[in-house]
Amino acid sequence: MEREGYNSKMSPETQFSTESNNEASCIQGETEALYLSENEQNDSIVSCLSNICLNEDLADVYFSFPGEKSIRYQAHKMVLSMRSPVFKAMFYGTFPQENGDIEILDIKPSTFNLMLRYIYTDRVQLRGKIVISLLYAAQKYQLQSLLTLCETYLRNNLWIRSACTIYSKTKLFSLETLKKDTLKYISLNAADIFEDEDFLAVPANDLVDIMMLESLDISEVKLFQSILKWVDDEIGKSSKLITGQNRRGILLSSGILYLIAFPSLSLDDFTKIVVPAGVLTDEEQLQLFKAITMNEVSIRTKFRIKPRSIGKVIKIAIDDILPSLQSSYQSGSKINEDNSLHRTQNIYLRTFKKN
Repeated sequence: MEREGYNSKMSPETQFSTESNNEASCIQGETEALYLSENEQNDSIVSCLSNICLNEDLADVYFSFPGEKSIRYQAHKMVLSMRSPVFKAMFYGTFPQENGDIEILDIKPSTFNLMLRYIYTDRVQLRGKIVISLLYAAQKYQLQSLLTLCETYLRNNLWIRSACTIYSKTKLFSLETLKKDTLKYISLNAADIFEDEDFLAVPANDLVDIMMLESLDISEVKLFQSILKWVDDEIGKSSKLITGQNRRGILLSSGILYLIAFPSLSLDDFTKIVVPAGVLTDEEQLQLFKAITMNEVSIRTKFRIKPRSIGKVIKIAIDDILPSLQSSYQSGSKINEDNSLHRTQNIYLRTFKKN
């Protein structure tokens, strides 16, 4: 029995759940519309491939799974090789796979089943609980079109509860474009995201990435309170007592403490919320007290000094919004079409003239 290699850089199987209303059926519908016609003929190549999918007929390769003796999938080397360069190298490369079952160690049977069906039919029904493991399979076997569908599904399901989890997965799978989009989403929705339970599960290195953003739509005091909840949750996992010393230890070891802009806080917030938390030394408290009361940003401190920008900025071409805003400016106020900044309920619209 041949045992397939295991990719040690990624977790074998990752579960991901979301309660988004954006159901996976929309992706399935788009995929079917792209590849299949309604009047599909029984002898078409698509129909023939669909009929032999997971079928013993003409099968020349078999996949089995440790601990799942009753599950054994049959497939066709040529079909797999046409879709995946990894399978092509496995079956027709310099050192082709020998006869016998190929044992899959790092992908669950249900995920492998979906991947095989996609290879044969170009159809897939994505769901929150399966998309991450399917993304792993698509990347492992270099199925670019399936990887793109999974990435699109995650992008369409970016919301308050899933944002931090999705960001972690973009780093795991090196999805740079989605990673940037997710960070932007987190930046614009930080107040809600930092209050959600999903935030407590954020790995320390991911939290550092978020804390280094120049713009976060959350006040610094609310940011500190959310971080404190995250720290206390980490302490609870280790069954230690929640003390100022333990809090400080985690904040220092994770590299988060000095990313908090304590000098930008009001004196009231600093004395009533930060000081009682016990995360600062006496020297740091005195240092920050001077920085706040004297408004002296020049005072030497390791902490972040520059306040984060909070407003949400959306760049919209004025040519696109003038028709809809025309009635709003009948009172006589004018828009500077070259470069104007208008504020509406915390959302800023920076307008510009199209060339």
